[in-house]
This record gives sequence, structure tokens and C-alpha cells, in this order.
Amino acid sequence: VIKAIDSYSKELKEAGSSFEKLQKTVKTASVAASTAVLGFAVASIKVAADAEQVAFRVKRSFGNMSSSVMNFSSEMQKVTTQDGEVIAQSFVDLQRRTKSLGLSFQDQSKIIKASLDIAAKEGLDYTSVIDKISMGLIGQTKGLKDLGIKSCHPSLKLWVMYQEIKKAINTCSILL
Repeated sequence: VIKAIDSYSKELKEAGSSFEKLQKTVKTASVAASTAVLGFAVASIKVAADAEQVAFRVKRSFGNMSSSVMNFSSEMQKVTTQDGEVIAQSFVDLQRRTKSLGLSFQDQSKIIKASLDIAAKEGLDYTSVIDKISMGLIGQTKGLKDLGIKSCHPSLKLWVMYQEIKKAINTCSILL
């Protein structure tokens, strides 16, 4: 009987030890899960705040046309790997850089779409493509050459250069 009690006591201690190890593991897992949930919540709040900032910039830059910009961005997001906010911000940046050219919303939309097409076709970063094209529109043509777009001689008016870029973009869009 004493041996049986001794054996039972030993097994009970081992079970208690195993239970303590399990308890530590559960605590560690719950801390890790809490950290992951908190990280996700922070990231979600940041994404929402970034989206609001972009929407504000679009509204400030385009006024009544802001809903058209956001709708176009959402439509392009469906057919590309780019986020809608990235596309909407591209409109703001493009308009800011090329304000003196008086580009219409349709012209800007074609430039954005062609930039998305070029980036996808060539495996390039979209934001660098749109930056190079928008800089080319205002006379800084090195980026256009990197993209394979032939630009006009620098002494020609910017409008002529814009027409050349527009023609190249239309040709690229047709080919894609």
C-alpha cells in the first residue's frame, strides 16, 4: 500500500509539473496573440488615417472632381496591384507638377492608366513610372528616356513635348 501511495504521489507531482509547463506555454501564447492583435489594430488605424489624408488631398486639389478621381482610383485598383490611395495620390502629384499645362481630368486619367500599364508591362515600380512621366511633362526628360519614350528637343515648347508624350502613351495603351 505504501508503495502504491508513493507511486501515486510521484505521478501526481509529475502531472503537476506538466500542468505548470502547460500554464506557462498558454501564458506565452496569449501574450503573443495579444501583441499580434494590437499590432493589427495599429496597422489598421494607420491605413485608415492614410486613406483619409489622401482623400483630403484629392478634395483640396480637385474640388468637385474629387469623387471622379476617387472612383477612377477604385476602378484602377480592381485591375492592378496598386492600392486606390496610391493611385489617388498620383493624381494629386501629377496635377501639382503639371498645373501650368492645364491637363484635363481625362488627360490625367490616361496618363495614370498608361503609367500603370507601363509599370506592369516592364515590371517597374508604378510610382517611379508616374514620377518620370510627370517630370517629363514639365521638361525633365531623362526619366522618359529611361522608360523608352522619345522626347522632343528641349528648346521646343512644353506643349509640343506634352503632345509627344501623349502620343507615346496612347500608342503604349493600344499595344497593351
